[in-house]
Amino acid sequence: ACERSLALGTDDAKVTLIDVNGNAGIREGYNYYFGYMPYAFLGATIMVMSLVIMEFKKKDIRRRMLSSSVPFRKQNLAAVASFLSVGGMIWLICVVVQVFLYHGGVFLSNNVVYYLLNSLACMLVALSLGYLTGMLARGPASLSGINNVVSLGLCFLGGIFVPLDMLGKGVKNVAQFLPTYWYSLNNGILGDYENLGSELLQTVWKGILIQVLFAGACFGITMAVRRMQMQEKN
Repeated sequence: ACERSLALGTDDAKVTLIDVNGNAGIREGYNYYFGYMPYAFLGATIMVMSLVIMEFKKKDIRRRMLSSSVPFRKQNLAAVASFLSVGGMIWLICVVVQVFLYHGGVFLSNNVVYYLLNSLACMLVALSLGYLTGMLARGPASLSGINNVVSLGLCFLGGIFVPLDMLGKGVKNVAQFLPTYWYSLNNGILGDYENLGSELLQTVWKGILIQVLFAGACFGITMAVRRMQMQEKN
């Protein structure tokens, strides 16, 4: 039986993929690169931003900011602008790296605009979670634990590490409330279909919008938490 099995293993079968999506039935290498990008965004952004925010949470610095002539709203806007700058740099580095790795990468795809918008929406989610984590973390030790739970949890449940097709129905029902699920869904569509129809475009835009709304909700919660922390009790 073993000899027969080994003999059958030497036979070559000719397989032809049906080109129903405009890319010969295969995904490009840069699609897998973008597939794992949320983990890099979440891990790097949460650690970098949270460490900075934790310094601003110190009592002496809080008191100086409260006694400043700069209004609280302008302080928040300045903080958001600086965080967007950091996030933009991380996003740009990741995009440039794939250009060199894949000889032009995503910029050779017809869906380049949607790839970039999807990744930008994911970066906004990472920034909002990094801001919120920095407000909630008590110290570097707790920050490391929160970072691992948030980044790994979102990536496992959202289909970043495990393909969505392999997730159970119950897991998918929960994952639909997570931004990484919609990012992964969009990335799969962009990788499988080189030419998007109206129905697929609606799904992609829906996924991008949900990620942006999730980021906005996290940002609003963070602003409320920060205001509570700035109101120091006597």
